[in-house]
Amino acid sequence: MNWRERHRRECLGTRSRVWSAAFALAFALGFAAPAGAQNLVLNGDFDLDVSGCSTAYHGPVITIAWSPLDPGDPTASGSIEVTSTVDSGGVGGPTQCVDVPSGSPLFLSMEILVPTQSFEYPYGYPFVRFYDGFSCSGNELSTVYPIGLVSMGEGWKQISGPLAPPLGTESILIDLGIWKPATASPAIAYFDWVYLPEPELLTSASAVLVALASLARRRPEKRSL
Repeated sequence: MNWRERHRRECLGTRSRVWSAAFALAFALGFAAPAGAQNLVLNGDFDLDVSGCSTAYHGPVITIAWSPLDPGDPTASGSIEVTSTVDSGGVGGPTQCVDVPSGSPLFLSMEILVPTQSFEYPYGYPFVRFYDGFSCSGNELSTVYPIGLVSMGEGWKQISGPLAPPLGTESILIDLGIWKPATASPAIAYFDWVYLPEPELLTSASAVLVALASLARRRPEKRSL
């Protein structure tokens, strides 16, 4: 394992520990995603197809298809199968733009499955971009990535967490990303139950969680040789 991979794992491990502390504190204070709230993501359960998702942002290196695989009852729903053929290594996936209430806290969750593949380190690696215009127009204010990480062999795994939109955010771009190394082999992952509930008023508990999330999601500084 080279120092880049070791450094990346150390950073992810530190971020994971901060996340764990954040969630423990948040739940102790009584924070929860709004029960039964409307999902702002279009077709986030992929019951019949993959409508609502687009591959235009990353281009032909990302392809999508509907799959009968499902974290629940496979006869009742399905998921989106994402394939990445990025040759140089990197992250990307299908996207969906969602207009969000300005100044509101957000909470995003989803289920991810990364099947066994012929190379190391493919990850389910979703992330979010924030824009100051509707329909993901205007300026990109910031990017949060990843909101969670799923590896091979973990089965279906739920990731979830709060988002702290920068001031002036009017829309977000959800990217169901796959991280893959520089290899000719395609990387595959499945996503389902993508859920962005319509936000409620910010409570004191969620305020603490959003603040901790902001610290947890700071990207590590780049290292030079």
